[in-house]
Amino acid sequence: MSSPRVSVIMRTFNRPAMLRRALESVREQTWKNREVVVINDGGEDVADVLADFEGRLDIQYVSFTPDTKPGRCGAANAGIEVASGEYIAYLDDDDLYYPQHLSSLMERVADTGTRCVYSFANVATEEPRAGGTYEVIDVSPGTYKEFTRAAFFSANFIHLSAFCHHRDLCDEYGVFDLHLEVLEDVDLALDSVIQSVKAPLLRSVEQEAPAMVVHAQHRAFGVFDFVL
Repeated sequence: MSSPRVSVIMRTFNRPAMLRRALESVREQTWKNREVVVINDGGEDVADVLADFEGRLDIQYVSFTPDTKPGRCGAANAGIEVASGEYIAYLDDDDLYYPQHLSSLMERVADTGTRCVYSFANVATEEPRAGGTYEVIDVSPGTYKEFTRAAFFSANFIHLSAFCHHRDLCDEYGVFDLHLEVLEDVDLALDSVIQSVKAPLLRSVEQEAPAMVVHAQHRAFGVFDFVL
């Protein structure tokens, strides 16, 4: 099987402990042809965090000052612009991957030739601890839905940190809308996924947790793949 390079876009803002944990989860990926593009959206300098991964993880760093910070969508677009990967994945600094996440997605890409894939998610609850760290205290399955246009339009169930697509889709359908401050993941999915689906081919996989994503006090992971 070929091993296309995956660029993981990671936005961060004043959460160095979470950033370190997120980076470690990418370092532990079984899919080795990957890089992380860290975009500091006007927060405190994190060069010391990144330095700890030198020689252990391929990292590109884009940093903005508080005066030039582009916001969530602009930061993501800045990361996509410098990414070297054939495929683009996402992981914000408060999210996590399980070790098999990228491998499970890219294996599905290889099996189907799809240009877009995502994993479903479990939800984990965590509590704050000293030093800006968090401890996961519970993990439960997320809501399972088969992919249909109707289901997607009724409620977004594609978490951005479980989403991966070929970079050509950015040229064809655009990147993140700079006018949006929230729900940019829904907009991206609408542009790069829904508009490009002529006859959607769906695949659900029962397997060990391939990804865990973190949402402030919550985390998620995936067992459902949708492919074009």
